Amino acid sequence: MELRAITRQDLARTLQELSLDTIRIPTGHLLSAITDIGLTCSQARKWRRWMKGYNIVVESERKSRAVAADLLKNQEVEAELLPLVIGRKSEKVVALRPYARVLNLELSVRDTIDKIDTAAHLTWHEGKIPATEVWIKVLGDHGGDLFKMGYQVLNQSHPNSTTTVFCTFKAKDYRENLTAATDTLCAEVAALQGSTWSSPDGSEFQLRIFVAGDYAMLSAWYGLSGACGTYPCLWCEQPKAGMKGGQGPGDTAPPKRTLESLANNLQQFQNQGHGDIRKAKHFKNVISSHMLDVPIEQVCIPALHISLGIFHKMFHMLEKDLHDLDMLMATHLSRVQLADPEVDSAELLMHPDLYTLARYVESVEEAREIEEEIEEVAEEMTELEDLLAWALLQGQHDTLNVLSLQLRYQKKEKEKEELTLKAEEIRDRGGVKTSEGPLTRLLDPVLQRHHAKRQAYHSQAFVGNHVNAMLKDAPIKELTSVAANKAEELMMEHDFPVGLFTRAKDLETKYSRLFSLFSTCHQNYSHARPVGEAELSSLDHNIREFMAYFRATFPNASIPPKMHLLEAHVVESMRTWGFGLGFMGEQGIESIHAQFNTIMRAMGGIRGETAQLKAVLKRHLLKSCPTRVGGVPNPTPRKRNDT
Repeated sequence: MELRAITRQDLARTLQELSLDTIRIPTGHLLSAITDIGLTCSQARKWRRWMKGYNIVVESERKSRAVAADLLKNQEVEAELLPLVIGRKSEKVVALRPYARVLNLELSVRDTIDKIDTAAHLTWHEGKIPATEVWIKVLGDHGGDLFKMGYQVLNQSHPNSTTTVFCTFKAKDYRENLTAATDTLCAEVAALQGSTWSSPDGSEFQLRIFVAGDYAMLSAWYGLSGACGTYPCLWCEQPKAGMKGGQGPGDTAPPKRTLESLANNLQQFQNQGHGDIRKAKHFKNVISSHMLDVPIEQVCIPALHISLGIFHKMFHMLEKDLHDLDMLMATHLSRVQLADPEVDSAELLMHPDLYTLARYVESVEEAREIEEEIEEVAEEMTELEDLLAWALLQGQHDTLNVLSLQLRYQKKEKEKEELTLKAEEIRDRGGVKTSEGPLTRLLDPVLQRHHAKRQAYHSQAFVGNHVNAMLKDAPIKELTSVAANKAEELMMEHDFPVGLFTRAKDLETKYSRLFSLFSTCHQNYSHARPVGEAELSSLDHNIREFMAYFRATFPNASIPPKMHLLEAHVVESMRTWGFGLGFMGEQGIESIHAQFNTIMRAMGGIRGETAQLKAVLKRHLLKSCPTRVGGVPNPTPRKRNDT
């Protein structure tokens, strides 16, 4: 009898009678699925029982644990409570916080390289990485409730998707916490620099260590006071004042920082400056020993945060300029149109674009002056906070210096609160906030249409992927033209002066050019591809063109340290190491936060924060194991029409 003549029901019954309907999933695959999906132990047991009902045979829980133990035999984890600083600003206190780490970092790194080699995934990127070297990138960042420190083996096709976290603690990445929790680990990282790894065939490879993180993290690791200092750059000794004009063709380049220069500056700070944080600017803003003994040329430029910072600055400038036009509209409305007895004031103020402007005009100018004062006070508070943190780290708890700093900080804090309250009262009286003006309020809907969103906190900064979405032709065109289109509409409908439209059109022209120039730079440095000299020369030209246009078009605008990094160090770093900054940057540790949040939810039933954090780190190490088999496939990305 032919098989096709048998009904589906008869075939199923026959296979069941012969015990041929059982599906057996290979050992280790269920463990990988549980890890990728993020199931709790209880959920995994229920899943096993459910599959058993359908004759699906899987490994037992005991077998899964044995597989996990074998995969992590060289990744032993320890956890404890560590005294760390918690709280904000002047309210910082020391408390015991959970801390987990890999017990032997060197063994962990070598085990990971071995397993990548076993999986045949080691690559030297067509000679861009020297054939005798294996590159390791060490990263650190705070996200959610946890600080994480991890590493990537760069001799892989996609290293940013294979970050291995080896240390985590439940506290902020304050300088004091980094010293307490990562000082020993930093020494272990330094010991890896220049050591050798032997492959199974006996070949030896030298390990080269790179360091990556956001700028605050890098400053703390290398002993600088931060981006607000007089000498904010980690890679050179260019003062902040010198960043305004840039470096001309005949200008002498500022001296480069080295580990030796950092040590000399620190010695002078301690001997001549007596460790007084207020004198840090006289010693190149070096206030503590560098924790990582890794050469500064092997510190990766934080490309992601460069793009975020520069885009945020340009967007904020556009918003402020449109806010000025809103003020002009409000002035004209109140002084001319509403003052005309022939104009129906009620009808005019009912217009959806203009109804907010009647009270706005009288309040916005006064409020903006106060907000400029607030910005100045906030900068002074940031400087005082760094000074206070350093003094406390030095053990100067009850000295006159600390008391003086605390009193100054409290005075500035009170001044800021009073100014903020005053500005808010004025704006409340006017009934309109900056982002609610007729033109400025058009910007956020453009962001939303292109799947970008400003954070509610952190100065309404952007997320990296959102900046990638906005730095394309279509979003740039819409973002920079939307106000001019509305201004033309209002001019025609309500007889606003032609100058309003002319200025809006001028802003469209200037900012369209500005965003487009930066977009070209961003696309050419933020990727993870190998680069050649022709591409680097083109990028160098693009950056110079962008910076020249920025300085010429906005002569009164400040040049923040991130623009200095773009101008002075991006091409230099890419030329030295032969890759785009996406390959050498901090993206890997930034993207690991979501994974940890998922694991934290799965481990939420474990009693005790320390035991819970240990379990979280172990599951992460299991998830990142290169030889783990049977994981859940990645989803197929959906196509979007954004250009």
